[in-house]
Amino acid sequence: MILQINEKISLYVEEYGSGDRYILSAQVGFYPKGMQQKLAEMGYHVYCITLRGFAPSSFVDEDYGEAWYDIFADDVAAVADKFSIKKFIYMGASHIAAQPTRPAEEKAVDYGRPLMKYKNEENLCAALKTIQVPTLMIGGVNDPISTPELMIRTAKCLPHCKLVIYSNCGHDIDTDLIEETCDAADRFIKTVEGTGKWYKRVEEV
Repeated sequence: MILQINEKISLYVEEYGSGDRYILSAQVGFYPKGMQQKLAEMGYHVYCITLRGFAPSSFVDEDYGEAWYDIFADDVAAVADKFSIKKFIYMGASHIAAQPTRPAEEKAVDYGRPLMKYKNEENLCAALKTIQVPTLMIGGVNDPISTPELMIRTAKCLPHCKLVIYSNCGHDIDTDLIEETCDAADRFIKTVEGTGKWYKRVEEV
């Protein structure tokens, strides 16, 4: 479906599943079979949002500079408002590989790397430490982009984080290990919903 969020921008949104346990995911594009579709089969109501600048969402002809990711986040919130979703889980993943037939309007988009405005590692870690939302990170030992070292660094900074790293896996873990990663996500979500914690405490006997 095409969702008009303001006078200039419309977003392409795919809906999977039903009910009131919402997951919103925003990327430059989605595979036809991945974690989002599997989580919908597991009882979640999933909305996949193609980011502005990428077909079939609206193209953009301006450079937002360091505000790109803030604008992407605002678009996710706008979709939630359109569907009157008051509470949702946000699911992110690395953007899918660029397609050789991408239109010129997409090729012109340069959204850069996130969090560059913090300039150095010390400032970045200080900013990450302010995030109070329970966060699950899933990755692979052989990932050359989101390396284990970077994931461990981030997990150390986030106050309420669970990190799951699989051996013999690389950057495409969300499509290579769909069953495993969805089980991990489902377990994490249920733990947060049931206990308010990002891990399950050992019960006293």
